[in-house]
Amino acid sequence: SGTYTRKSTFSLRQDHQTYKAVGNITLTTNNVVFSKPGGLLVSGTASAVVSVVSSVGTFKYTGIFKFIGNNQATLTMNDKSAYKIDLVTGYFSRVQ
Repeated sequence: SGTYTRKSTFSLRQDHQTYKAVGNITLTTNNVVFSKPGGLLVSGTASAVVSVVSSVGTFKYTGIFKFIGNNQATLTMNDKSAYKIDLVTGYFSRVQ
């Protein structure tokens, strides 16, 4: 169990305008288990909060990761959309 927090600032130049933003990511894990040997992610959960404040607006997303073994996870967002994610490749697909 633990917490990971990352704050970053970035800018994007588009159509001769520069947009600046500050992003915050917080992951709070609970009962995350790795296999031995190999270090594969076996089980556990993590809540995620991503928020961005920019010169064109703000947004905030929240979701819950459920680690389902073999470095796979599901992510359910606050709007009830859900995704299956390969944590090694980053490939994801929407779950119906």
